[in-house]
Amino acid sequence: MGSIVSAVIGDCAGKENMGGAFILLQLWAWERFPFVAPGRLGRRQRPAGSPLGARWDDRFRSPDLATHVVGYYRNYFDMQRPDEVIWRPYSEELIASLSPNCRAGRAIWMAKVPLLNFPMVQMHMPDRVLRQFGHRQTIPPNCRQFCLDCYFWA
Repeated sequence: MGSIVSAVIGDCAGKENMGGAFILLQLWAWERFPFVAPGRLGRRQRPAGSPLGARWDDRFRSPDLATHVVGYYRNYFDMQRPDEVIWRPYSEELIASLSPNCRAGRAIWMAKVPLLNFPMVQMHMPDRVLRQFGHRQTIPPNCRQFCLDCYFWA
């Protein structure tokens, strides 16, 4: 998630617009913070085996949803209670509804390995999101500095 936020926000000082994988950040927020998500009307059913984000391919109703008001959301996040967050968005039922190719690598989802994304290399740190997958969340250790030479040789 850190790489998505970095790609979307980056260095915003003096910039008018953001770019990057904003739709991924938006879907991530809608899944975990219901107060920022628009109300789905439920007219479109997600076909079996479709990606998780397809749940949001629907018509929306959001008369009370504030738009373009950053201060409103900052205030709400500051006052948010723990029971207002979806801490475990990946239930067994939801995972079972995904296509087989999405579940194929489940055995290695918790591997601490470098993720390669074009020019960016970032460590996958599943120990920082254990609660989302139904595990007991502890305070993770400090991140080590990533050493590209440790993984790749010329």
